[in-house]
Amino acid sequence: MCNCAPHKFRHYEGYIFQSNTPLANVAVFEQDDPSNKTYTNKDGFFKLEKRPDAISRFLMVSKDNVIIDSIQVIRSSGGEQINYYFIEGRKDTLFVKKTAVAMEGQKDISLDQYIENINYFIKTFDVNKDGIDDKIVSLNRYLGDELLIFIGNEKNHYHFALKSTNFSEDGGNQIVDIHETKEGYEIITQFPDKGHFQKNYMVSGINNNFILKKVETESYSWQEGYTEICVQNINLNLNQSTEELLNTMAHAKKDCTKRYESRQK
Repeated sequence: MCNCAPHKFRHYEGYIFQSNTPLANVAVFEQDDPSNKTYTNKDGFFKLEKRPDAISRFLMVSKDNVIIDSIQVIRSSGGEQINYYFIEGRKDTLFVKKTAVAMEGQKDISLDQYIENINYFIKTFDVNKDGIDDKIVSLNRYLGDELLIFIGNEKNHYHFALKSTNFSEDGGNQIVDIHETKEGYEIITQFPDKGHFQKNYMVSGINNNFILKKVETESYSWQEGYTEICVQNINLNLNQSTEELLNTMAHAKKDCTKRYESRQK
């Protein structure tokens, strides 16, 4: 956990290794601003100055102009607290797989990187509503909140369109499933412990504009015998940083209703 306040740290920094070997001369840059770039030294260490007015959700890692991995900077804990990784003072380390470093001929994030990766699951349906199936790739529960979208074409080729979040939380709700909807897709997360606490995130993907439209939270109180459903209208583009996304959800007005169950006396 990082105690740094938003925007108060000045640099991203950390180490990049392959097994026990530091990776030198590997490029690290902000996903939101690829021109803001640096390279690792002989010890695998990098230090990248942060833009004064923004924090990038992901740092991209590339070698010989091929993206080999990514670093998730911002994560949420319990749906409320925002934690920062790979920032000054933390000494975090990214371990890159050998297969990723050895990949050649890729100039962007490729669907092939995820097809046989057991850490991810893939959903196939028409995300942007153009009549052609697309792919949604998500980390499995307990492994993180990374989610990627690949848009398909008539030749069954898929190009990378978005890197976002599946809304899994450190110590909180975890992704359960992703469903197709009339406008795009719905992400379902649930609290893994006892009780019932579920969140549904409705995303529109029409015309490749990925907008989080609303969040529906459902919780059950067995003591009082009711289910409470709260709806928040968000309408925020998922290209925004995770920090802005979480802050928007935290401050969005909740419209809540309670549904009582009938109990026999």
